[in-house]
Amino acid sequence: MAFAKRIVLFLVLNFLVIIMISAILHLLNIRPYLDANGLNYNSLLAFCLVWGMG
Repeated sequence: MAFAKRIVLFLVLNFLVIIMISAILHLLNIRPYLDANGLNYNSLLAFCLVWGMG
């Protein structure tokens, strides 16, 4: 049971970090600059998911 709780807390924390970074990018109006340079958010999300779980 403790192991499942740790995994759930880990996943919740990862989602909160993603939400916080998205909010900061939106509030500081940085996202249009990233879109203009062709940053692929889907690839970045997949990379962060693999890196964060590893």
